Amino acid sequence: MRISTQAGWLIWLALLAPIALATTQDRKTYELMVGPSTPQQGLIVFLPGSGCEPVASQVDTIFADAPGSWRVLTPEKRDTRSAPWSYLGCSRRFHRHTTYQNLIAADTDFARRALEHNDNVCARVLIGYSEGGTVAPFVAAAVPGFTRVIALSAGALRGEDELRMTLRRNLDAASAERTLARIRAFPNDIDQTVEGETFRYWNSMLDLEPMRAYQSIDIPVLMLHGDEDSVVPVEAAHFAAAQSRALGKHNMTVEVIHGADHSLGSGTADGRARLWRRIDHWLEGSPCRAIAE
Repeated sequence: MRISTQAGWLIWLALLAPIALATTQDRKTYELMVGPSTPQQGLIVFLPGSGCEPVASQVDTIFADAPGSWRVLTPEKRDTRSAPWSYLGCSRRFHRHTTYQNLIAADTDFARRALEHNDNVCARVLIGYSEGGTVAPFVAAAVPGFTRVIALSAGALRGEDELRMTLRRNLDAASAERTLARIRAFPNDIDQTVEGETFRYWNSMLDLEPMRAYQSIDIPVLMLHGDEDSVVPVEAAHFAAAQSRALGKHNMTVEVIHGADHSLGSGTADGRARLWRRIDHWLEGSPCRAIAE
């Protein structure tokens, strides 16, 4: 029996996958320096979006052409896979471990240690993107010391309400409710998936209420969301804006970017320039703004 070249590669990768996993179980830090090193250099703790690939590509893309002088620290998720093993997809170990509760606990510990080792830095900004943007308010509420919080492509809806809106884009109301009920019925299932994630992952998000965490944060918060986001519904940002007004949370700024998708345009030079102009303008009000001289 002849085995195709592609099949042969997949078999070879499958045999070596345990080796790759053994080298990536411990949490590591990806560090990126933005701009020249100056006395005003600030610290950014970046919480990445979903997925099991190493965070370097995501961080490098989002922070390409970012203004200022920053040291960006990003936690590497447990059980990530680098190429060529990443072509096998996420491991079962990754799916079992990756829940919002575990992410919040691990990212809280990471952020606390990052601030402890950079206590002489004036500008200390927590930025979360997508999944990381959902985690960010819980981290900021638990770890005092950040001067600003930025949530990108992540609103403040209760998890179940956000997923319901996402499901309703492709399903009728009854089908969406049946899907939610199945997730509740099989909360630890890592074989059944919906919207690209396992039931276990979604179940861990259903009862999260980011707005409750935002209520306990008094430092300035910026939330940016694209009105063409096909991953996290823009209603999540509208909800955050309405709730912040109702609660008198004047420290929260919520903006919807016209024509922007889930990446907020970070995949192109023009899109990144627009995104960072807005972030940099918002940071101008900070007495600890990190300026490249």
